[in-house]
Amino acid sequence: MDTFSVIVTVSMALLVLWILALGFFHPKSGAEILQWRATRSPATEAQNEVDDVAQMIAAQNELRARRGKTARTQDDVEAQVVADRQALAAYADRYWEGERDRRIAAPGGDMGLVVYEKPTCSNCRRLARILTERGIDFDRVDYHVDPLPADRIRELLAKAEITPREALRTKEPGAAALEDASDEQILAAMAADPTLLQRPIVERGDRAVLARPAERVLKLL
Repeated sequence: MDTFSVIVTVSMALLVLWILALGFFHPKSGAEILQWRATRSPATEAQNEVDDVAQMIAAQNELRARRGKTARTQDDVEAQVVADRQALAAYADRYWEGERDRRIAAPGGDMGLVVYEKPTCSNCRRLARILTERGIDFDRVDYHVDPLPADRIRELLAKAEITPREALRTKEPGAAALEDASDEQILAAMAADPTLLQRPIVERGDRAVLARPAERVLKLL
């Protein structure tokens, strides 16, 4: 490489480093330096959306008038949207009800999934998304609202092949008192205080899994 090429290469490298350093260490953002501001206020954006809807309704009514049909108001359109959503939801419910019956009736078919969860739990919500995105129907049990008896917890953990201590949420305040407890004592504590039980647990027939992370549910599918 000749001297000129070296000089150009080094100069370009220094320029790139200077630009990167400027971006990292400059106290102001690019928007502040350029004094960028939104061109429209939120109120203006909202009004524009309203105007767009009104224009679409007006265009539709013009076409309806040419065909001898009555004009539609915004209330009519909103009512139609609600009705269409309800019809779609009803169709989906009927479809999955029949699909679930078909899977259960098929040889070696789906025994149905039951998810024992706390709906506000982020991992439980992720699990629900995984199943929903795959079109898999499942029943949900919020065991914080309807606590599970000790015998039922024992059965679920046996299906998942984990011990009560492995299923214990050790960061919960009540877990400290169970440090030297037996399995039966831990099960009794979980039945009395559902927050002590790890979640979510997914059951399918004679199998179960503690879905932490949520992707572990795929073992049952």
